Amino acid sequence: NIDYSQCSIALARFLPNGTPDPSFNNAGLLLTRPQIGYEYMSQTLEVTADGSLFVGGYSAAYGHYSCASAQSDYYAWFIAKFLENGAYDTSFNNTGYIQRPSVDIAQNVFQPQTYNASILDIQVGSDQSILFAGAFNGQDHGYFSGKLLANGDYDLSYALNGRSPIHDPSIYFPANDGSYAYIQPDQSILYVAQYVIYGNPTVLASTFLRVYKMNATGSVDQGFANLGELQF
Repeated sequence: NIDYSQCSIALARFLPNGTPDPSFNNAGLLLTRPQIGYEYMSQTLEVTADGSLFVGGYSAAYGHYSCASAQSDYYAWFIAKFLENGAYDTSFNNTGYIQRPSVDIAQNVFQPQTYNASILDIQVGSDQSILFAGAFNGQDHGYFSGKLLANGDYDLSYALNGRSPIHDPSIYFPANDGSYAYIQPDQSILYVAQYVIYGNPTVLASTFLRVYKMNATGSVDQGFANLGELQF
């Protein structure tokens, strides 16, 4: 379907011999959409020691996949939590998932042109806190991190109200397929963004990679490369 209206979160679990595990959603397979009327594009998966599963990515309302510039509730980033048996964990935000637009992350640091943003990596701490990292839509030139308590509330001790948006007008961050985020064991975060500079049509475009690093508090790591940025 041109609007990807069948995109769902897909999770499967197999026994050691490769057959589906019937203890997981009674069939070994789970296809689900947390909110009716939305499609879900999963970008990352975190499995904890107790068997809980966290899935993160971005969502779009049916029929609006190609309308990222619209200032509306068509788009949102999401994090969903599932129990070991495949059921939603309702201790997390009372529903088992969080789905919010980019302005929730940006707060008043800057005003995004779109509501689209995507979760690219998740790390669950020993205290069950959830650290996440991602990128805004390419038109919004930025990346972000945030931290949640086990119940889904923001951890207000992290960065600004639990969220750290970084806006850099000099670079294009594709939220969907050209940017990556890696949360390190020490909770510092590396962002890798690929972007292209177009010149004369007869000249090949130049492709660059830029790496950003944030420390465990959600601030730019000024000691990394050139004040937190490395380009090559």
